[in-house]
Amino acid sequence: MAAVVPVIVEGLKIASLAGEVSQRKAMAARIAERVLNETIVAGQWNGVQSGSEQSGPIQFRWKISNAPWASLSSAINVNTSSGINQAYVNQNNLHQLTVEVTFTAQDKTCAVQLSTVADVSRQTTVPAPPQFSSSP
Repeated sequence: MAAVVPVIVEGLKIASLAGEVSQRKAMAARIAERVLNETIVAGQWNGVQSGSEQSGPIQFRWKISNAPWASLSSAINVNTSSGINQAYVNQNNLHQLTVEVTFTAQDKTCAVQLSTVADVSRQTTVPAPPQFSSSP
């Protein structure tokens, strides 16, 4: 009996951690998707951006990075010259945007990454919101 109880307690601890991590990973994935979508829609992906978000007692920290798409050369090699416009599809235009969201679960740091490829040559700037004035 003395040998079985510690094994059972350790098993319960591992199961508890797994459940907590999976729940927080789902929340982190939703945050990463939202941040990535907002970045693409706003067209604001120059440099490294970061931030944090609180969800109840849990603190999520996110960081978005931008780098030339590493798999571009294999994508170009697979396609024929008539199937892809190599003058347009290049590392100056296609970049990989990656959001990494980190959080803690039972004093362990965990992370979720979400990436997509974006056409940075079509970067847009968000116009300033219209200014309204009222007159008496």
